[in-house]
Amino acid sequence: MIFSTSFQLSFRLVSRMTTFQIPKTQKAAVLFDTKEDYRIETDWPVTQPNELKPGECLVNIKYSGVCHSDLHVRDADWPRIKLVFPLIGGHEGVGVVVAIGEHTVDTAVKIGDHVGLKWVAGVCETQVLNHCLRKWR
Repeated sequence: MIFSTSFQLSFRLVSRMTTFQIPKTQKAAVLFDTKEDYRIETDWPVTQPNELKPGECLVNIKYSGVCHSDLHVRDADWPRIKLVFPLIGGHEGVGVVVAIGEHTVDTAVKIGDHVGLKWVAGVCETQVLNHCLRKWR
């Protein structure tokens, strides 16, 4: 399952069924380049359901962790990880699926499902950031 890069959203649930009001803009902590501070943007565009590609979904994030790895990203401490700017800060979020890309087939989630997200899956098991494992052994 691919999640849209726009998963850092904040909007209001209209119904417990499958109807959600999705705003055009949102508030977001945005990083425009390495070595810069995250900037709070109050009118960051929200990806709309018709913009989702097959296999992508839009998640209304209810809670998101911001931790020291966000500073590592800002400081470019992980050179092997390709960063595409701008980036929205925060990760390890949980929320509700509010839209799924048209023509998505065999999806494990449906609109209204509660899901957990993480920015990099299994990064501690890779050679990219294997210092995670070394530190705890």
